[in-house]
Amino acid sequence: APGQALVVDFESDIFVGSLLLRIRNAQGTTPKPYDDSSGYFTGMNRRYQTVVRGMFKKEGVAMTDCVTGQVLNRKCGKLPPKVILRGAVKIISYFAPQLKVKLDADKPYCISP
Repeated sequence: APGQALVVDFESDIFVGSLLLRIRNAQGTTPKPYDDSSGYFTGMNRRYQTVVRGMFKKEGVAMTDCVTGQVLNRKCGKLPPKVILRGAVKIISYFAPQLKVKLDADKPYCISP
C-alpha cells in the first residue's frame, strides 16, 4: 500500500527488478508517524524486511549459483571478541549450515545460498 514501504526499481547488466524494503521504527518514510501497534511489524520480532523481485536478463543463470546476504564496503567497526563471534557464528551455522561469514575483514560479509 502507498506509504507503507519503500520500493526501488533497479537494473544491472544481468538482472532487472524491484526491491521492497520495510524498516521497523523508520521515521519520515511514510506520511503518518510510525506506529508499532499497526502495520506489517505488528506482533513480529523483526527489524526489517527485504524482498527482491525480478528476472535475469541472461538465460542459464542457475539458482544454485545465487546467494543472499550482505556484503559491506567497509569494516564493521568495534566487534565483540573473536571467541564470542566464533561462538555466535557456530550457533547460527547450525541452523544455516551453508552460511559464509567474515565480519573482521576489510569488506565484511554474511552470505548464504
